[in-house]
Amino acid sequence: DFVQTGRDKRYNLTCLLRGPGEAVVTSSYMTANSGSPIPIEYLPAENSLSSRVRLLILFQGRPTNTIAVGDPLTFRLEAQDGYNYATDIFATNVIARDPYSGRSVQLIDRYGCPVDNYVFPGLDRSREGDGLEARFNAFKIPESNFLVFEATVRTCREGCTPAY
Repeated sequence: DFVQTGRDKRYNLTCLLRGPGEAVVTSSYMTANSGSPIPIEYLPAENSLSSRVRLLILFQGRPTNTIAVGDPLTFRLEAQDGYNYATDIFATNVIARDPYSGRSVQLIDRYGCPVDNYVFPGLDRSREGDGLEARFNAFKIPESNFLVFEATVRTCREGCTPAY
């Protein structure tokens, strides 16, 4: 599948997290609209479990739920408040998917490498050193009104082997 970028449509975004241990962290639903951004209601988490890593989508340094395609965003995986990793974290299988149609786009592969740097670059250590982040421009899956980000995250005691 392809994604729409830049001059296409507007959509809204909220985030939540999932999974313990090797965790799958997931954003919640975001909606697409061709007009002005419309805030969406927070939907209840499904099968949520405790996790020490959270997935954030930031616009101008702040978590956001209303954005437009083409907006500069930051995808961040970080330790939750009050928890410091004595280990490193590594993310694989980052996808963007429509939770209703099942259509998805792989952004980071099973080795931790970006699939298309133009759409979504590789993850680097965050400036704070407590997680991973990537700067990207907002996009959407064509003919989709909803989008969810998801990543598989694991910790490594002696530092994670970098993706090549």
